[in-house]
Amino acid sequence: MRAALAAAFPNDESRYRFDEALFGSFEDYASLPTPLRESVLRPSDGIDESAMALVAGHLSLHGMLRLVDASDTFTVLREPRARLLSHQLYWALRPGKDAYGGYKVELLSLDGLGPFLRNDAAAHQHDNLMCRMLAGDRCALPIDRAMTEPERAVAADAAIEAAESLGLTTYLESPTMWDDVSTFVGAPIQRLSVNVTRPREGSATFFGPQFDRAAQEMLHDRSAADAILYNHIVCARTGCTPAQAARFADLQFVAQVERYARVAAVTEQAAPAAPQETPPSKPAAPDNTLGPSRRRWWQRGLG
Repeated sequence: MRAALAAAFPNDESRYRFDEALFGSFEDYASLPTPLRESVLRPSDGIDESAMALVAGHLSLHGMLRLVDASDTFTVLREPRARLLSHQLYWALRPGKDAYGGYKVELLSLDGLGPFLRNDAAAHQHDNLMCRMLAGDRCALPIDRAMTEPERAVAADAAIEAAESLGLTTYLESPTMWDDVSTFVGAPIQRLSVNVTRPREGSATFFGPQFDRAAQEMLHDRSAADAILYNHIVCARTGCTPAQAARFADLQFVAQVERYARVAAVTEQAAPAAPQETPPSKPAAPDNTLGPSRRRWWQRGLG
């Protein structure tokens, strides 16, 4: 999306693409490579971006509103479980592992999905990130652990309120998403695909099944607040029922699971499977509404 917007507004983009919300408790910004360091909006930065037509990137809403009015701001959500799977896999299969200088949280993705989701040092990246980015300044959210259930409820409510205050909130899987963004920004935005995660044999090795029951439960927990937000926006944009939005989200999630399995299967060929004392458990179907063919596929299990 940022690349597509930059193509429509060439040489008219703010240098800021990130802010401190993405870094948790990390403070050694001097260790970041210069281009990245200069693209991070810090609370102490003096802002003079009035002449810039475009501010785009992984900025929290709190950071974005230092640069742009809420009515001129839009955000694109993604089905949260699919986004989290894509996030972990992208980090694990990146060709370079030192792009963030002293910020080493991306390396926690190398041991696979379960260890990544269990690691509190990565909570600011894997635990309901959409709600954190939208509502982090409206409620006190922990940065060194996953949210509790009461905290998730507060975060979801605050994120929905924040999303509804923007000029446009849409979702990646919407068939009209690119047209809606084009209308909002007043310029034709052409769809682009960048940073596509592809198999890189030997670049990472995930031992054992990535979707055992424990990983599934953590994946649900780490996206529970984001799911409330996402389903609310799907209902608001389409007029569908909550049950229909949940079914739609399940289909997006399963499609990403299929892709994750195909990409991860290549990396697993690089080394023998780790010894296991007990056979891995098979994953349970996420929803009985997925239809017979989807249920059969889930019941086969994933490696």
